[in-house]
Amino acid sequence: MSYLLSFVICFLLSASTKAQTSYAEAIQQGDAAFKNQEYKKAINKYFAAEAFDPGKKDEVKAKVNLVFDRIEKLRVEAEKAKKEKETAIKKVIESETKAVSSAMQLRSALDKAEKLISTFYFYEDKFALAYKSPGVSRAGIQMFYFYYIDKNGDQVERLGKWDEAGPFKETGFATVKRDDGQNKLINYMVDTFGHTYPSASDIKNMDSSILALDLSGKEWEQFPDELMQLEQLQVFILSGTYFGRKNIFTVPESIGRLKNLENLQMAYCSIDTIAPQISRLANLKYLDLRGNKISELPAGIGDLKGLEILDLRYNDISVLPPEIGKLEALTDIKLGINNLKTLPPEIGKLKNLRQLSLLGNSISKPEQEEIKKLLPNCVIKF
Repeated sequence: MSYLLSFVICFLLSASTKAQTSYAEAIQQGDAAFKNQEYKKAINKYFAAEAFDPGKKDEVKAKVNLVFDRIEKLRVEAEKAKKEKETAIKKVIESETKAVSSAMQLRSALDKAEKLISTFYFYEDKFALAYKSPGVSRAGIQMFYFYYIDKNGDQVERLGKWDEAGPFKETGFATVKRDDGQNKLINYMVDTFGHTYPSASDIKNMDSSILALDLSGKEWEQFPDELMQLEQLQVFILSGTYFGRKNIFTVPESIGRLKNLENLQMAYCSIDTIAPQISRLANLKYLDLRGNKISELPAGIGDLKGLEILDLRYNDISVLPPEIGKLEALTDIKLGINNLKTLPPEIGKLKNLRQLSLLGNSISKPEQEEIKKLLPNCVIKF
């Protein structure tokens, strides 16, 4: 018994040490990013540290506040520069009537710069994460909220305001949090259209209210069978990365049970087989299977009538099934870096197709011309 007790204690100490190390590393990386004026990266690292050790939330909050203090200082400096330039503009207007037009343009540029001063970066050259402090609470705590702006520096209302938020990721989603009114932050994922989904990043945290599950940061060696009980899911992300591929190998038959899925992302998962049951995902709008080892698509792919975007880049596909012509809702197909030499004539039935990428395939010039004739209203990249 004493041996077993010692083993348990050692195991717990080891786990605790690992968590502390992960926390310390994330904090160290955040501090380094802060020193290098990489403020977005610093905040992400600090939030990651909190995930490793939630007990140190106050310490993390203090570091995040330091980042925003620095950003606020930059904003003040920018505002000072703005005032100086406005004074110069006023003198120009008073002395040079002909300079009015250029002065107004400069004023507009300065206004835009002021709006952009607290942003991090733009996702797909469209949206940036920003923050604003509405004041100080009764407890004397500096308050702030996150929101998203467009390239003009204007708030994108449909993307909402959040107590915590991150930038948009390659998945097309941003992870955000909002207080439920009882001092509990609820996790959401928001897409660029403003659709929000109660979310989780671990199957252990799933319940019937969760509509989006992002396991991209988790290690999986097979498709998680536990997922099959979560039939309410609308968004499921299991993707790896180019340098961190997962070994899932197959889109299994059980995928057909997730009939409410609208967005399925399994990029870089070493997939070579797609079960025909994928045809049961009648609500699917977005399918990302890039960076796998897929050589052929099941004929049932043609049953995905609602599919709008299909990403199959970096695979081994040499032939598309004629059933591809049934996907009449498709607006965008990405087939770059495959083994295609031709496309089936049924591709011409896709009247709503606006973007088709065929970069990195061995398609001859005559065949390219034929494809262009089949899709006269589509932008095609060869």
